[in-house]
Amino acid sequence: MFMTSCPAEGDPRDKVSKFVSDGSEGSLGGLRTDGLEFLVDLVADEIARQEPDAKLIRLDRDYLSDNGIDFGRDLTAEFVKRTSEGGRVVWLVVQDLPINDWQKSLEALNGKDTQVFFFTTACRQVPCCFKLING
Repeated sequence: MFMTSCPAEGDPRDKVSKFVSDGSEGSLGGLRTDGLEFLVDLVADEIARQEPDAKLIRLDRDYLSDNGIDFGRDLTAEFVKRTSEGGRVVWLVVQDLPINDWQKSLEALNGKDTQVFFFTTACRQVPCCFKLING
C-alpha cells in the first residue's frame, strides 16, 4: 500500500472510469470548485456502475459514531465483520478518521475481496482520492 504524490487539480469526469477499473494503485484529483463531496459521489457512482454487486460503505465520522467505533481495535473488528459477510466490499474513507493510527486497521483487509478509496483535500484544497488497498 502506498500513496503517490498529490494529484494535480483537474476535471475527474473523464478519468474516473479508468481510475476505478485500473488494477493498479493511484490517485485522482478533482476541481476545487466542485469540492470533495462531488468527487466522493462521482467515484461512488462509477464503482456502483462497474461493480453493481459490491457493497459500498462510506467510512466517515458518522459511520464511526453510528457503529460505536472508538478505537483501532473496534475498526479492525468492523473490517473483519464486514468482509466476512461475503461478497466484495468497497470502503470509501472520507477524510482522516479520528482514531489514532487508523491506517493500521487496514491490515485486516489484506487478502480479502475488498477495495479502499481514501478521499481528502490535498495541497491548495484540491479534492483527491487515493487507492489504498486494491484486492
